[in-house]
Amino acid sequence: MTRMKFVLRRTQGPLDGCIAFHPDGNYASHTLQITINGDDEYQGGRLCFYSPDAGLHIPPRPSGTVTVHPRHQLHGVTRLISGKRYSLFVVDRHNGLGEKDSVWTRTSLIS
Repeated sequence: MTRMKFVLRRTQGPLDGCIAFHPDGNYASHTLQITINGDDEYQGGRLCFYSPDAGLHIPPRPSGTVTVHPRHQLHGVTRLISGKRYSLFVVDRHNGLGEKDSVWTRTSLIS
């Protein structure tokens, strides 16, 4: 059984760069992301997918949108120009996402 973790990410623009296209490494099986606020609340910061057969896909992501992709899927994020972007990720425990500036708790403390 794969152990999962939840990571809440807050990103504030403007940022200098983007997250370049990449597949996730062997630390991931899949990545699930839930938008907390919609893409109409910030400028830029768009999640992009690419595949040779389908080309570039930039899905609209209103608040509450769930996206899931396998580790081999090429994906990236455009530069966040302005605003705040909030996302909740569900990832494999060994995924490095959320390791910096993290607060850890025990399941028994959450009810």
